[in-house]
Amino acid sequence: MRKPTFVVVRQLGGIGDVLSLSCIYRGIREQFPGHHIINVTTDIYFSGALVDIARHNPFIDEIIKISPFEAASNITKKVWQSYAGASDIMDEMVIRSADTAVDLNVACVERESAEFETHKTIITPRYKIWCDAAGIVPSSYTPIYQITEEEQIQGDAWWFDNFKGDTPTPFLRDRTRNGQQIVGLGLASANPSVDARTMGMDKLTEIAHQLQAQGIYVITVDPTRKIDDVPYIVGKRLQDLMPLLRRMSAVVTVDTGLLHCAGVVNTPVIGMFGSTDYRMRMAYYRGSAIDSKALVPCAYCWYSKPCMHLTKPVKDRMKCLKSIEPSTIVAETLRWCEYVKMESTGTQLPII
Repeated sequence: MRKPTFVVVRQLGGIGDVLSLSCIYRGIREQFPGHHIINVTTDIYFSGALVDIARHNPFIDEIIKISPFEAASNITKKVWQSYAGASDIMDEMVIRSADTAVDLNVACVERESAEFETHKTIITPRYKIWCDAAGIVPSSYTPIYQITEEEQIQGDAWWFDNFKGDTPTPFLRDRTRNGQQIVGLGLASANPSVDARTMGMDKLTEIAHQLQAQGIYVITVDPTRKIDDVPYIVGKRLQDLMPLLRRMSAVVTVDTGLLHCAGVVNTPVIGMFGSTDYRMRMAYYRGSAIDSKALVPCAYCWYSKPCMHLTKPVKDRMKCLKSIEPSTIVAETLRWCEYVKMESTGTQLPII
Protein backbone atom coordinates (compact mmCIF):
# COMPACT_ATOMS: atom_id res chain seq x y z
CA MET A 1 0.00 0.00 0.00
CA ARG A 2 1.51 3.32 -1.03
CA LYS A 3 2.01 6.21 1.32
CA PRO A 4 -0.29 9.20 0.86
CA THR A 5 1.54 12.14 -0.68
CA PHE A 6 1.76 15.79 0.24
CA VAL A 7 3.16 18.01 -2.53
CA VAL A 8 4.51 21.52 -1.97
CA VAL A 9 5.17 23.62 -5.05
CA ARG A 10 7.55 26.54 -4.63
CA GLN A 11 9.83 26.99 -7.62
CA LEU A 12 10.08 30.77 -7.67
CA GLY A 13 11.87 33.10 -5.28
CA GLY A 14 15.29 33.63 -3.78
CA ILE A 15 17.49 31.78 -1.31
CA GLY A 16 16.22 33.75 1.68
CA ASP A 17 12.60 33.03 0.83
CA VAL A 18 13.15 29.32 0.34
CA LEU A 19 15.15 28.95 3.57
CA SER A 20 12.42 30.83 5.44
CA LEU A 21 9.87 28.49 3.86
CA SER A 22 11.76 25.36 4.96
CA CYS A 23 10.02 25.16 8.33
CA ILE A 24 6.79 24.25 6.58
CA TYR A 25 8.10 20.72 6.02
CA ARG A 26 8.63 20.27 9.74
CA GLY A 27 4.98 21.17 10.24
CA ILE A 28 3.81 18.81 7.48
CA ARG A 29 5.77 15.91 8.97
CA GLU A 30 4.33 16.63 12.41
CA GLN A 31 0.77 16.89 11.12
CA PHE A 32 1.00 14.11 8.53
CA PRO A 33 3.65 11.68 9.86
CA GLY A 34 2.78 8.89 7.42
CA HIS A 35 2.87 10.98 4.26
CA HIS A 36 5.49 11.00 1.50
CA ILE A 37 6.47 14.68 1.20
CA ILE A 38 7.42 15.95 -2.25
CA ASN A 39 8.95 19.33 -3.03
CA VAL A 40 8.50 20.73 -6.54
CA THR A 41 11.12 23.35 -7.38
CA THR A 42 13.60 24.47 -10.04
CA ASP A 43 17.37 24.07 -10.36
CA ILE A 44 17.75 27.09 -12.66
CA TYR A 45 18.11 29.72 -9.92
CA PHE A 46 21.70 30.36 -8.72
CA SER A 47 23.22 27.06 -9.94
CA GLY A 48 20.64 24.87 -8.28
CA ALA A 49 20.54 26.68 -4.90
CA LEU A 50 16.85 25.96 -4.33
CA VAL A 51 17.37 22.24 -4.93
CA ASP A 52 20.38 22.31 -2.59
CA ILE A 53 18.16 23.73 0.16
CA ALA A 54 15.58 21.00 -0.37
CA ARG A 55 18.22 18.25 -0.35
CA HIS A 56 19.42 19.42 3.05
CA ASN A 57 15.97 19.32 4.61
CA PRO A 58 15.43 15.92 6.31
CA PHE A 59 11.65 16.32 6.21
CA ILE A 60 11.54 16.24 2.39
CA ASP A 61 11.33 12.73 0.91
CA GLU A 62 11.49 13.56 -2.79
CA ILE A 63 12.39 16.51 -5.01
CA ILE A 64 10.90 17.04 -8.43
CA LYS A 65 12.85 19.53 -10.56
CA ILE A 66 10.90 21.44 -13.15
CA SER A 67 11.35 24.40 -15.43
CA PRO A 68 9.83 27.64 -14.09
CA PHE A 69 7.60 27.44 -17.15
CA GLU A 70 5.95 24.34 -15.71
CA ALA A 71 3.46 24.03 -12.85
CA ALA A 72 2.61 27.73 -12.80
CA SER A 73 -0.93 28.65 -11.84
CA ASN A 74 -2.91 31.50 -13.39
CA ILE A 75 -2.19 33.76 -10.44
CA THR A 76 1.52 32.96 -10.80
CA LYS A 77 1.39 33.96 -14.44
CA LYS A 78 -0.38 37.18 -13.51
CA VAL A 79 2.24 38.15 -10.94
CA TRP A 80 5.27 37.03 -12.93
CA GLN A 81 4.48 38.02 -16.50
CA SER A 82 7.63 36.30 -17.76
CA TYR A 83 5.96 32.97 -17.04
CA ALA A 84 2.99 33.63 -19.30
CA GLY A 85 2.08 30.61 -21.36
CA ALA A 86 3.02 28.12 -18.64
CA SER A 87 0.79 25.14 -18.11
CA ASP A 88 -1.75 25.34 -15.30
CA ILE A 89 -0.58 23.76 -12.07
CA MET A 90 -3.69 21.57 -11.80
CA ASP A 91 -2.86 19.95 -15.13
CA GLU A 92 0.42 18.60 -13.83
CA MET A 93 0.51 14.84 -13.22
CA VAL A 94 2.31 15.15 -9.89
CA ILE A 95 -0.37 17.49 -8.60
CA ARG A 96 -3.32 15.45 -9.83
CA SER A 97 -1.94 12.27 -8.30
CA ALA A 98 -1.23 13.81 -4.87
CA ASP A 99 -3.49 13.37 -1.87
CA THR A 100 -2.78 16.96 -0.76
CA ALA A 101 -1.06 19.75 -2.68
CA VAL A 102 -0.35 23.40 -2.00
CA ASP A 103 0.99 26.02 -4.40
CA LEU A 104 3.01 28.55 -2.39
CA ASN A 105 4.37 30.54 -5.31
CA VAL A 106 2.24 33.60 -4.74
CA ALA A 107 0.82 33.09 -1.25
CA CYS A 108 2.90 35.90 0.21
CA VAL A 109 2.23 38.20 -2.75
CA GLU A 110 -1.51 38.00 -2.16
CA ARG A 111 -1.31 38.31 1.65
CA GLU A 112 1.31 41.06 1.66
CA SER A 113 -0.61 43.06 -0.94
CA ALA A 114 -3.74 42.88 1.20
CA GLU A 115 -1.86 43.84 4.37
CA PHE A 116 -0.11 46.74 2.67
CA GLU A 117 -3.40 48.07 1.32
CA THR A 118 -4.97 47.91 4.79
CA HIS A 119 -2.08 48.81 7.08
CA LYS A 120 0.35 50.59 4.70
CA THR A 121 2.95 48.08 5.88
CA ILE A 122 3.44 44.31 6.21
CA ILE A 123 2.65 42.85 9.63
CA THR A 124 3.08 39.08 9.08
CA PRO A 125 6.47 37.41 8.44
CA ARG A 126 6.66 35.37 5.26
CA TYR A 127 7.38 32.07 7.00
CA LYS A 128 4.09 32.51 8.88
CA ILE A 129 2.22 33.44 5.70
CA TRP A 130 3.42 30.30 3.93
CA CYS A 131 2.59 28.03 6.87
CA ASP A 132 -0.87 29.60 7.11
CA ALA A 133 -1.40 29.04 3.38
CA ALA A 134 -0.60 25.33 3.84
CA GLY A 135 -2.71 25.04 6.98
CA ILE A 136 0.38 24.09 9.00
CA VAL A 137 1.51 25.12 12.50
CA PRO A 138 5.04 23.72 13.01
CA SER A 139 6.50 23.24 16.49
CA SER A 140 9.18 25.75 15.46
CA TYR A 141 9.49 28.28 12.64
CA THR A 142 13.28 27.94 12.70
CA PRO A 143 14.62 27.43 9.15
CA ILE A 144 16.20 24.08 8.27
CA TYR A 145 19.48 23.24 6.55
CA GLN A 146 21.53 20.21 7.65
CA ILE A 147 25.16 20.08 6.52
CA THR A 148 26.47 16.54 6.05
CA GLU A 149 29.66 15.36 7.72
CA GLU A 150 31.26 14.79 4.31
CA GLU A 151 30.44 18.35 3.20
CA GLN A 152 31.96 19.78 6.36
CA ILE A 153 35.15 17.74 5.92
CA GLN A 154 35.43 18.95 2.32
CA GLY A 155 34.76 22.52 3.45
CA ASP A 156 37.45 22.31 6.13
CA ALA A 157 39.96 21.02 3.57
CA TRP A 158 39.08 23.80 1.10
CA TRP A 159 39.37 26.35 3.89
CA PHE A 160 42.88 25.17 4.78
CA ASP A 161 44.02 25.05 1.15
CA ASN A 162 42.82 28.58 0.39
CA PHE A 163 43.36 30.52 3.60
CA LYS A 164 46.53 28.75 4.82
CA GLY A 165 45.74 28.72 8.48
CA ASP A 166 46.96 26.41 11.21
CA THR A 167 46.66 22.64 10.87
CA PRO A 168 43.02 21.93 9.90
CA THR A 169 40.75 21.42 12.90
CA PRO A 170 37.25 19.97 13.02
CA PHE A 171 34.57 22.59 12.56
CA LEU A 172 33.64 24.75 15.56
CA ARG A 173 36.64 23.64 17.61
CA ASP A 174 38.16 26.95 16.69
CA ARG A 175 36.57 29.70 14.58
CA THR A 176 39.91 31.40 14.06
CA ARG A 177 42.77 31.51 11.57
CA ASN A 178 46.16 31.67 13.26
CA GLY A 179 44.47 33.14 16.30
CA GLN A 180 42.44 35.75 14.36
CA GLN A 181 38.66 35.77 14.57
CA ILE A 182 37.07 35.22 11.14
CA VAL A 183 34.28 37.47 9.83
CA GLY A 184 32.47 37.11 6.53
CA LEU A 185 31.38 40.32 4.80
CA GLY A 186 28.61 40.11 2.24
CA LEU A 187 28.90 42.26 -0.87
CA ALA A 188 25.52 41.37 -2.38
CA SER A 189 22.76 43.90 -3.05
CA ALA A 190 25.33 46.61 -3.59
CA ASN A 191 23.92 48.19 -6.76
CA PRO A 192 21.54 51.09 -6.00
CA SER A 193 20.18 51.10 -9.54
CA VAL A 194 18.63 47.65 -9.22
CA ASP A 195 18.18 46.92 -5.53
CA ALA A 196 16.62 48.80 -2.64
CA ARG A 197 18.83 47.04 -0.09
CA THR A 198 22.18 48.58 -0.93
CA MET A 199 25.05 49.48 1.36
CA GLY A 200 27.45 50.58 -1.36
CA MET A 201 30.93 49.27 -2.07
CA ASP A 202 32.72 52.29 -0.57
CA LYS A 203 31.11 51.75 2.81
CA LEU A 204 31.56 47.97 2.67
CA THR A 205 35.25 48.49 1.90
CA GLU A 206 35.55 50.83 4.89
CA ILE A 207 33.92 48.21 7.15
CA ALA A 208 36.36 45.57 5.91
CA HIS A 209 39.38 47.78 6.55
CA GLN A 210 38.19 48.83 10.01
CA LEU A 211 37.72 45.20 11.00
CA GLN A 212 41.16 44.31 9.65
CA ALA A 213 42.64 47.13 11.72
CA GLN A 214 41.11 45.48 14.78
CA GLY A 215 42.89 42.21 14.03
CA ILE A 216 39.92 40.45 12.41
CA TYR A 217 40.50 38.14 9.45
CA VAL A 218 37.87 39.41 6.98
CA ILE A 219 36.64 37.32 4.04
CA THR A 220 34.23 38.79 1.51
CA VAL A 221 31.44 36.58 0.19
CA ASP A 222 29.84 37.26 -3.16
CA PRO A 223 29.07 35.41 -6.43
CA THR A 224 31.27 37.74 -8.49
CA ARG A 225 32.67 40.76 -6.60
CA LYS A 226 35.61 41.24 -4.27
CA ILE A 227 37.52 43.99 -2.50
CA ASP A 228 41.21 44.56 -3.24
CA ASP A 229 43.54 43.32 -0.46
CA VAL A 230 40.73 41.39 1.28
CA PRO A 231 40.53 37.55 1.04
CA TYR A 232 37.39 36.39 -0.72
CA ILE A 233 35.00 33.56 -1.48
CA VAL A 234 33.58 33.94 -4.97
CA GLY A 235 31.20 31.83 -7.03
CA LYS A 236 30.57 29.00 -4.57
CA ARG A 237 27.55 26.75 -4.89
CA LEU A 238 25.32 26.91 -1.86
CA GLN A 239 26.15 23.39 -0.64
CA ASP A 240 29.86 24.27 -0.74
CA LEU A 241 29.43 27.70 0.85
CA MET A 242 27.42 26.59 3.90
CA PRO A 243 30.28 24.69 5.63
CA LEU A 244 32.52 27.74 5.15
CA LEU A 245 29.99 30.10 6.73
CA ARG A 246 29.71 27.67 9.62
CA ARG A 247 33.39 28.20 10.44
CA MET A 248 33.09 31.99 10.80
CA SER A 249 32.76 33.92 14.05
CA ALA A 250 30.20 36.23 12.44
CA VAL A 251 28.81 37.35 9.09
CA VAL A 252 28.07 41.00 8.28
CA THR A 253 25.56 41.53 5.51
CA VAL A 254 22.62 43.54 4.24
CA ASP A 255 19.24 41.87 3.95
CA THR A 256 19.96 39.28 1.28
CA GLY A 257 20.32 35.51 0.86
CA LEU A 258 23.65 35.45 2.69
CA LEU A 259 21.96 36.65 5.87
CA HIS A 260 19.72 33.59 5.85
CA CYS A 261 22.53 31.22 4.87
CA ALA A 262 24.65 32.30 7.84
CA GLY A 263 21.68 32.37 10.20
CA VAL A 264 20.46 28.89 9.35
CA VAL A 265 23.88 27.36 10.22
CA ASN A 266 23.87 29.26 13.56
CA THR A 267 26.66 31.68 12.72
CA PRO A 268 25.96 35.08 14.34
CA VAL A 269 24.67 37.59 11.80
CA ILE A 270 25.13 41.34 11.97
CA GLY A 271 22.30 42.37 9.67
CA MET A 272 22.19 45.88 8.19
CA PHE A 273 18.62 47.00 7.54
CA GLY A 274 17.12 50.05 5.88
CA SER A 275 14.19 49.49 3.54
CA THR A 276 13.19 46.14 5.10
CA ASP A 277 11.97 45.31 8.59
CA TYR A 278 14.49 43.23 10.54
CA ARG A 279 11.71 41.69 12.64
CA MET A 280 10.46 39.93 9.52
CA ARG A 281 13.91 38.54 8.66
CA MET A 282 15.98 37.74 11.75
CA ALA A 283 13.58 36.39 14.37
CA TYR A 284 15.15 32.91 14.38
CA TYR A 285 18.83 33.77 13.83
CA ARG A 286 21.62 34.53 16.27
CA GLY A 287 23.06 37.99 15.92
CA SER A 288 22.14 41.65 15.86
CA ALA A 289 20.06 43.82 13.55
CA ILE A 290 21.44 47.30 12.94
CA ASP A 291 18.33 49.17 11.93
CA SER A 292 18.13 52.68 10.48
CA LYS A 293 14.43 53.30 11.04
CA ALA A 294 15.13 55.73 13.90
CA LEU A 295 17.50 57.69 11.65
CA VAL A 296 15.25 58.33 8.65
CA PRO A 297 11.50 59.02 8.52
CA CYS A 298 10.80 56.92 5.40
CA ALA A 299 11.92 53.43 6.56
CA TYR A 300 10.62 50.79 6.12
CA CYS A 301 9.82 51.40 2.47
CA TRP A 302 10.56 48.07 0.74
CA TYR A 303 7.08 47.75 -0.76
CA SER A 304 6.90 51.29 -2.12
CA LYS A 305 10.61 51.74 -3.03
CA PRO A 306 10.54 55.56 -3.22
CA CYS A 307 14.31 55.74 -3.75
CA MET A 308 14.06 53.67 -6.89
CA HIS A 309 11.85 56.33 -8.46
CA LEU A 310 14.40 59.09 -7.91
CA THR A 311 16.31 60.17 -10.98
CA LYS A 312 18.18 63.14 -9.53
CA PRO A 313 20.00 63.49 -7.30
CA VAL A 314 21.14 59.88 -6.99
CA LYS A 315 22.89 60.77 -3.71
CA ASP A 316 19.45 60.90 -2.06
CA ARG A 317 18.88 57.21 -2.69
CA MET A 318 18.98 54.82 0.24
CA LYS A 319 19.57 57.38 2.97
CA CYS A 320 18.56 54.66 5.43
CA LEU A 321 21.57 52.39 4.98
CA LYS A 322 23.85 55.31 4.22
CA SER A 323 22.99 56.72 7.65
CA ILE A 324 24.53 53.72 9.44
CA GLU A 325 28.12 54.46 10.35
CA PRO A 326 30.73 51.75 9.67
CA SER A 327 32.02 52.20 13.23
CA THR A 328 28.63 51.07 14.57
CA ILE A 329 28.72 47.93 12.46
CA VAL A 330 32.32 47.21 13.41
CA ALA A 331 31.63 47.65 17.14
CA GLU A 332 28.72 45.20 17.05
CA THR A 333 30.75 42.72 15.02
CA LEU A 334 33.62 42.84 17.53
CA ARG A 335 31.14 42.26 20.35
CA TRP A 336 29.91 39.07 18.72
CA CYS A 337 33.45 37.93 17.92
CA GLU A 338 34.33 38.24 21.59
CA TYR A 339 31.19 36.34 22.55
CA VAL A 340 32.00 33.49 20.13
CA LYS A 341 35.58 33.39 21.43
CA MET A 342 34.34 33.03 25.01
CA GLU A 343 31.81 30.42 23.89
CA SER A 344 34.51 28.30 22.22
CA THR A 345 36.73 28.33 25.30
CA GLY A 346 33.96 27.57 27.79
CA THR A 347 34.21 30.98 29.47
CA GLN A 348 31.22 32.30 31.42
CA LEU A 349 29.08 34.03 28.80
CA PRO A 350 27.54 37.47 29.24
CA ILE A 351 23.92 38.17 28.33
CA ILE A 352 23.89 39.39 24.73
